[in-house]
Amino acid sequence: MSDREGDTVDVPDELWEEVCAESRATLDQQVRRIENYDTKAVGLFRANILLTGVLISGLAIIVRTNGVVPGQFLNAWSLFGALTLLLSTASSAMAYTSSSYDLGIGPEVIHDADRGIYESKAAFQNELRDLYKGWLEHNANVGTFNSYLITGTIILLIDSIIFFAGAVVTGLYTLPLLIDATLLLGAAVLMLILNAFVYSAEKVFVRIFPDDE
Repeated sequence: MSDREGDTVDVPDELWEEVCAESRATLDQQVRRIENYDTKAVGLFRANILLTGVLISGLAIIVRTNGVVPGQFLNAWSLFGALTLLLSTASSAMAYTSSSYDLGIGPEVIHDADRGIYESKAAFQNELRDLYKGWLEHNANVGTFNSYLITGTIILLIDSIIFFAGAVVTGLYTLPLLIDATLLLGAAVLMLILNAFVYSAEKVFVRIFPDDE
């Protein structure tokens, strides 16, 4: 183990074993966290697909309804709603497909051990320490990336619901252009506020329930 580059110190085997044990426990927690993100991503992806199916079914019913012009519902609201729903679906899919994690030694380490590369148990544990460091950093980055993707998926899904709700209202009632634009601007402000709350949920939680010092 080095306290500065180029300097080494002797570390008891018991300490190496404790470091490796703690590293393995942390890796297990990281993997469970990543798997939890995968479950959330799949659930959100299914919710997006379900919402898409409902919208398509609703559009099909509108087309068959006498006195209702489908073109009334094809406006800026529905356009932004479709765009945010598409981005939300893509974000949830990325959150699932990007969930690769590192855990456990590979064949190369076993092959090196068979060849006698490691002169002692301490030498192997020194190599294992570096491997654990890389695994922990990789899994932490995956967890952070997935966290942002899941948050983005939820934010975009909320936005799409608001946009589609506006599309229904403006489609059923013929509103003056000024009122329609005002409603769209108000919805955009509302979404910014909701998005900020969702994105900052952890900070809000900490403020409400501060950690005891």
